[in-house]
Amino acid sequence: MIIAIILAVYALIAYYYADRYSKSDIDPDWAMFNLAGFTGSIYGRDFVDCKSPLVHGLYWLIAKVVGKDVRRVKLAYHLIVSAFGSAYILASQDVAGGFAYLVLVNSGWLYAFHGNVGAVAAGCFLLVLSGPSPWAAASLALAATLYEPKLIITFALLVGLKGWSVQAGAFSAIGIGVIACLYILRRDWFYWLMEANITIPSRMTKARKGLYPWVSQYTANVFLYLMPWTIAAVWARPHLLYWLPPLAYFLLTGMGRVIRPNHLIPLVPWIAASGIQPEWVLALAATDWVSSGLYLGNIWFRFYPGLAQRVVEAKMIGQWLKDKPGTLWVNSLHSEVYIYAQKPVRYGLAEQVEIREVAEERREAMREAWGRRPADWVVMGPDPGVNFSGAGYAEVRRSDMFRIFQKR
Repeated sequence: MIIAIILAVYALIAYYYADRYSKSDIDPDWAMFNLAGFTGSIYGRDFVDCKSPLVHGLYWLIAKVVGKDVRRVKLAYHLIVSAFGSAYILASQDVAGGFAYLVLVNSGWLYAFHGNVGAVAAGCFLLVLSGPSPWAAASLALAATLYEPKLIITFALLVGLKGWSVQAGAFSAIGIGVIACLYILRRDWFYWLMEANITIPSRMTKARKGLYPWVSQYTANVFLYLMPWTIAAVWARPHLLYWLPPLAYFLLTGMGRVIRPNHLIPLVPWIAASGIQPEWVLALAATDWVSSGLYLGNIWFRFYPGLAQRVVEAKMIGQWLKDKPGTLWVNSLHSEVYIYAQKPVRYGLAEQVEIREVAEERREAMREAWGRRPADWVVMGPDPGVNFSGAGYAEVRRSDMFRIFQKR
């Protein structure tokens, strides 16, 4: 009876987070992950990302189940992420840890409202830490790593620490078989996966050298937020081997030269499962809720003001284009326009910042495709990827940051 009440309270709080976030406007990353579900654009074929295809596949599946509705997809996604915590409570009886996970994985200070790939991986690792059978634990850890490949060293460490050698051997054999089949039967898929998960990320890391300051504002904010949680967690469990896997992830993330708040979400399960005293979980949760304004009002203005006005205007522009016939090209990092317009990406490249700068082969192919058939509609927005003169087009609408052109 008590556990049922606890889970009911947990579910109500989880729904509150999901409901608040479902009403917030979407960002460029979230839009990229939902291009398949909302526009039919195919990962690899129609655009390139630096994230795992499982990220896109999960959102595609959610959209298939709940429909092409931004609010419903966001609501379902956040409920799924929170559900890992209730499963953890049932498996481990660690109520304080489950609620710590719920607060952290949904924290605005970790950009939980922003498109990210860490939350699902965090949920998987939380269940790993609940102590399931070796096969279940290894499978969950593998799923998390396939979803967020930067966890690869963490997974390797856990194989050694947990004695998952048999499981790792089986997974390796299956993986080699799948890769071989892809190379033989679907070589285009093979190269798309290589491009998105190896080529583009490595190029991005090289290109970032010297571009980002040491501990920028958003990195400082997330460090300030997570330090009390981390101190309490290490105090509760001061065991090096426990912290070695998340430390490996943190160091690998740091090698990418950019640490944004959402990048640290995979650290959440180790903090949550560390055994922090319930009174400290309550105190730190209260700090989160008070500083977040109880998640009321405009989430973007509170946590990420730099995108607050942009996402509003991108939504307005996309909705205006939704019922207009013809093809679309968005010359801006704001792929949300494609989502709201429900028009597919053309030319094999969405103008996602950092990705477009290193996707040289796709940029060349895009120029050739544009020469054969220019888009009927062009949206010029902040941070355009290409110089667009407007020749042959007429400007038909504008906002403070966006302009819409129609082919004459």
